[in-house]
Amino acid sequence: MQSQLNELHLKTQKVYVIQQAIFKADTLIYLQSKQNKASYTRRKNALQRILDGESTIKNLTDYFDEHCVLPSEKYDIHISNEEFKRYDQPEKCKSE
Repeated sequence: MQSQLNELHLKTQKVYVIQQAIFKADTLIYLQSKQNKASYTRRKNALQRILDGESTIKNLTDYFDEHCVLPSEKYDIHISNEEFKRYDQPEKCKSE
């Protein structure tokens, strides 16, 4: 099997040790950049803070409960349809 982008196929029958992980030949491993790893770590830590109840919006997970009785926050702002247009994705509407 030939290596593709973000993949590395080990061809010989050796056992490889890479950063304390052991890989045998024909084991599929995925490579990622330091930026991708940092992004993943930030997202993982943010999710953990949400699950631990330490997010900026307290009790955020409770708002996703179908039986939630927490009051919604009211903000004194108005967003026009024109401002929402920047988020339109016409290319997705064509395929639906």
